Amino acid sequence: MATLQLDLAGDFSVGHLDQLLATTLTAPSETAMIHQDGGATTTFSGSFNNEGHYPDWTGTVSAVLHARDGVRALWMEGLNVAYPSVLTGFDYARFFIDALEYQDTIYGSAGADWLNGFADNDRIWGGAGHDTIEGGAGNDTIDGESGNDLFLADAAVSGDWIEGDDGIDTLSYAGITGAVTLNLGLTGAQNVEGGRVAGVENLIGGTAGDRLSGSAVANRIEGGLGHDLLSGLAGADELVGNAGDDRLDGGAGNDVLLGSAGRDWAVYGSGANVAVVLSAVAAQQTGEGVDRLSSIENLATGAGNDGLTGSAVANVLVAGAGSDVLVGAGGDDTLSGEAGLDRLFGNEGADWLAGGTGNDVLAGGAGADRFVFLPGDGADRVADFEDGLDRLVFDAPGPGPAAFQVIDQGPDAVVVCLGLRVLLSGVDHALISAADLAFV
Repeated sequence: MATLQLDLAGDFSVGHLDQLLATTLTAPSETAMIHQDGGATTTFSGSFNNEGHYPDWTGTVSAVLHARDGVRALWMEGLNVAYPSVLTGFDYARFFIDALEYQDTIYGSAGADWLNGFADNDRIWGGAGHDTIEGGAGNDTIDGESGNDLFLADAAVSGDWIEGDDGIDTLSYAGITGAVTLNLGLTGAQNVEGGRVAGVENLIGGTAGDRLSGSAVANRIEGGLGHDLLSGLAGADELVGNAGDDRLDGGAGNDVLLGSAGRDWAVYGSGANVAVVLSAVAAQQTGEGVDRLSSIENLATGAGNDGLTGSAVANVLVAGAGSDVLVGAGGDDTLSGEAGLDRLFGNEGADWLAGGTGNDVLAGGAGADRFVFLPGDGADRVADFEDGLDRLVFDAPGPGPAAFQVIDQGPDAVVVCLGLRVLLSGVDHALISAADLAFV
């Protein structure tokens, strides 16, 4: 069997290809030797206070050794063996193992290690310290052990078993192109990308549209490049959408929702009475916790009696069942009350307002507004219809415009169309014509 031996004048133990062990390097200047089958010997010496970079050795063993005692760091690159090997971390602040090509067993040190198994089926233990671990291709078994560890899912990952163990651990799918679905709230390990995950608190998504959910503890969940659905569940969570049009649902607890790039949604679906102002900079009591929202353009709520207010950009505000109040701001907003007795105020901008089922009050404010009515909607009142500027938009089931009727009701006008009645407050019925209606 070929043997790789490291022999130092100081405190450094002997290693072999099937087990490479080392202890603390105690002297600032050492001499190391690499022994290889066939009698070839390579010797290098000098101070380890500065980084040394040594060339590859050819044959069965090929390695590059870097050493820096001044910052107590040592790592290897390019170690290439022809059969399974075991690597045990040095007792340093940091230990790096990289470019292992076969079935390896790697033990990290008590420091902050960077461990990479690369190809084949590896077994990696992080040890103590805040480690960065990447299994690489193959079906790997990875245990972060203690410390706040970062696990990197490789683009070629298939069947990795990842256990976060102690500490606050993060699993990153940034290198994954397929959509990932992972719920940290489930009990025990769960199948993800052909492998299993357990004991992880934080998540980072990949390039597709991921569905990532937290747990009852505090989680940090980041989306990737796709249109992601991020859910914090219970706990004081931090959700970051990054690129894409993302939906962020903090759940119960005092959460931070950061949309970043794209047109992002904050979702409040518990059914509680929710109050959210998108223009607010400070944390606000939302009804599901004291949340801080940033770079969020759109809101969606559930069955409570909600109050939603937009910001200076174009917003989409959607309230579920309940008697809701939706208020746009400076942009061209879309407001949808859905079920319940709702009040919608577009304010500035060219807004679209849809009350939904129930008898709703709609006020577009300044700008050329569109008031939208669908089959099954209630008897709505438009409080500020401007003839020649605003439009009544009906969802007509057939081709072309449907028949409509305008009724004089004192100071108001009533438009009857497709079985719907829309009251226009303070509008002379004689002013309403087909030009004021649109059909889609």
